[in-house]
Order: sequence, then C-alpha cells, then structure tokens
Amino acid sequence: MQSKESITVVVYVVQALNLTSRDIASESDAYIVLTYGKECVRDRAYYIPNQASPVFGRRFEMRGLLPRDQILNVSIYDRDFASPDDLIGSTCIDIEDRFWSKHLPGFGLPKRETIDTSECVTEQLCLLALNRFEEHPDGFPLTPEHVETRSLYHPKRAGIEQGKVQLWVEIYEPGQPHPHPLDITPQPPQPYELRVIVWNTADVVLNERNIFGTEMSDIYVKCWLQEFSKAQHTDVHYRSLTGEGNFNWRMIFPFRYSPADGMLVVGRKKAFYEQYDTELKFPPVLTVQVWDNDSFSADDFLGTVDLNLARLPPPARSPEKCKLNKGLSLTGSGSRHGLLNLFHRRHVRGWFPVHGNQHVVSSGDKSEKRQRRNTLALTGKIELELEVLSKEEATQTPVGRGREPPQHLPEPLRPEVSFNWLQQPARTFNKLLWPRVRKSFVWLGAMLLLCLLAYGLVLNLPTVFMVRTLDQRKSSIGWSESRSSISNE
Repeated sequence: MQSKESITVVVYVVQALNLTSRDIASESDAYIVLTYGKECVRDRAYYIPNQASPVFGRRFEMRGLLPRDQILNVSIYDRDFASPDDLIGSTCIDIEDRFWSKHLPGFGLPKRETIDTSECVTEQLCLLALNRFEEHPDGFPLTPEHVETRSLYHPKRAGIEQGKVQLWVEIYEPGQPHPHPLDITPQPPQPYELRVIVWNTADVVLNERNIFGTEMSDIYVKCWLQEFSKAQHTDVHYRSLTGEGNFNWRMIFPFRYSPADGMLVVGRKKAFYEQYDTELKFPPVLTVQVWDNDSFSADDFLGTVDLNLARLPPPARSPEKCKLNKGLSLTGSGSRHGLLNLFHRRHVRGWFPVHGNQHVVSSGDKSEKRQRRNTLALTGKIELELEVLSKEEATQTPVGRGREPPQHLPEPLRPEVSFNWLQQPARTFNKLLWPRVRKSFVWLGAMLLLCLLAYGLVLNLPTVFMVRTLDQRKSSIGWSESRSSISNE
C-alpha cells in the first residue's frame, strides 16, 4: 500500500487554440478554471475577451495529497454578463500516474540551450530512438515534450473536440527545492510608427497613349499596412513618358506590433453591437502599389510589391541593379538568409522591384492553339525609405505627412509637361499642343491670308474696272467739251 504523499502541483497554462464559441454573434470570452483535490481556482478576473485562440500566460500553484487527490481538471469557460458562464471544454491529467512514474514527467523545462552544437546530431538520433521507444520489446510510451497540447471536450458533446489547450505541469515534493517561477505573461503589443517616403519610380510600364499616339502614364503610389481602409497615396506625376516619377512624399502609419509573435496586432469590431474589439494578428506586411490615374474611368493597376518589415529583402542601391526575385512575389516567402528585420535595423532606403501580371500569348507544339496566360513580370521600380520608430521616438521627432512640416520634404523636380490638363487648359495648349501644331498653324495662317487676299481681289476687281471705265469716260467727255469750247472761241 502506498503511503500518503504531500505534493505541490504547478500548472503553466500558455494558450488555448480554436475554441468553439458559445456565443451566437461573437467569439468566447475565455478564462481558466482549475480543480485539484479540494482546491478550485477560477481565474475569471483575467478573462480574454472575444478571442478564439486566447493567450493566457498564467501560472497556478496548488497543493494536494496522494493518492487521495489524483486528477487535475483543467477547464476553459466562456464569461457571460447576463447569464451563467458556459463551459467550453475540459481535460483531465492524472497527477498520481505522473508522480509515481519512473520517468517523473514533472521536472519543468528542459535545458536545451546548454547543449553544444557538436552534439545536435547525436541528440536528434536519441530523440528518434525515444520517440519510437514504445516499439521496443521492453519499451513503453514516454511523456511528450514539456508543453502539452491537450484536447478539450464537453460532457454533453462526447467525442467532439471543442478546442485545444497548451500547458505543462510540474510536480514537487514539499522538501524538494523549487526552481524560480517562470514569467510567461504575454507581452502586450507595443505601439510603433512606420514612416514611408516615396522618392521616385523608374521603368514603370506605360499603358496609355495621348492624342498624338505617344505612350505615357499618370503615375501615383498607394500604400497601406494590412488595413486597406487606411491606405494613403501620393500626388500624381502626370504624363510620364519614360516611366519615371518624382514624388518626395511621406506617409505615416501608426500600428501595434508584438515582438514575441512577430505579428502586427489589429483591433476591430466584427459587428457594430460588440462591446470589445477583436484582436487580429497579421504579418507586418507593407503593401506598395503603383497606379495610373484616369480622369473619366477607373484607375489602372500597374504593379505591386509586398514588404514584410520583419523579413525585408535588401533593397538595391540603383534602379539598374533592381531585379525581380521570388522572395518579393509572395508575402513572407523566401528564406531567412540575407533578410533584414526593420524592427532591429530601424532604417533602410533603396530600390524595390514592382511586379504585375503580364498577358503572354503562347502556342502549343501539337495543337498549335494560342493560349493567353498571366505571368509575373517586372512592371516598374520604386525608391522607398522605410523607418520604424517606437511611440516615444516618434513623439520626440515629429514629421508631417506629404511634404508638410515639420521636416518638410522639397518639391520634386518634375518636367514642365507634368500637370493636370483639366485644371490648366491654357498651359496644356502652350506646353503640349502648340509645339506640335505650330508649323501647321503657320501654314494654315499663310494659306488663310492668301485666301483672304484672293477673296478681296475677286470682290474688288469689278469695282476697280468700273471706276477705271468711269474715269476714262469722264476724261474723254471732259476732253471733248474742252475741244468744243476752244473751237467756239
């Protein structure tokens, strides 16, 4: 018969995963309830509102007596305001079985960090043998890693998983020294500010033609940080004939970032009647798009690039060295080798490739049928300056949006033909139309003058002839009268 043993059970609850919601129109407001022996801990004050995968980061210490107190029950409840709290699911852990096990699976965290690099291969072989230890004739199943992922079940929904909970349990005897408690409290997201300066563009595709048949584009740049509703855009560089655009335009994006998860945290209400915001986590991806401005139709999309601030590809120093690679075609893709973490680097400037879909016509060898397909192609290059600041640093060094003070940016040196023709028609005629139609206008004026002269001659010739005839007749009559007067004398 086993003697009674007084033990201390320490439970670290890390997080829950994919909890089944007990509310109709929102996620669960989850909190932890622990029951062990005669002790019951209800952690209702530290509930996580409106989360399907809440991160708890809680530590609990309970005492019991073996073999009387055998089972540790871990439950997740949904906190309600006007009705009793609902049980989401629970899981049971046999503490007695773990305590009397010859492997004592309650020792705490493994000291993996103390292993030398040269022992990694040996360690992997040992782990492989241990994972398959139960296949040995004298083997048996071993306790898994210290962080357990346990399924949650509801008594009224037997066999249907209601989510998972990640935790680990440590068991100590009263005389056994305890290690220092671990602080696994989740770090709240920190406020940051991203400052983006759009300097220039180069080699942007030209998808329009003016009235003279010359290819051109009215270029502007649009940026946003996960929330499209808060997108910002530059002014328009009108009539770019070479794909070059000059902007000198600053954008400011305040956001919250969790360094532990490496994720951007966005709080938003899924419905207008919800009391709390739902925290959603996304990769810290800055979306930069190049557009062609149209006055009477929808703007044309020219290209885009997604920049993960935590895994940023190094930019090129010049547009000639800026090439399209696979690491920029998909969000967060590519290896970690050579990537920059802007939260550590803080500041970077250079050229990034802009890609878009290009229609390609291909023909098969056998069928000889031409097919259209979209391929990823380089559609431009953009010079950006990215800077990440904490909230305190941003407050100490304020800047203005666009080209506004403080720390205003200079006006871009754009060609004289870069302006809106609808707002300045006289300048449009002087800069765009007149140089092309000047010779035609000179010839047209000369021809018009000749036509007017001819028209005047045609109209005035009969009058001239009549005047001359009358003058001749008058002169002849006067001569005859003078001759008759002389003869009379």
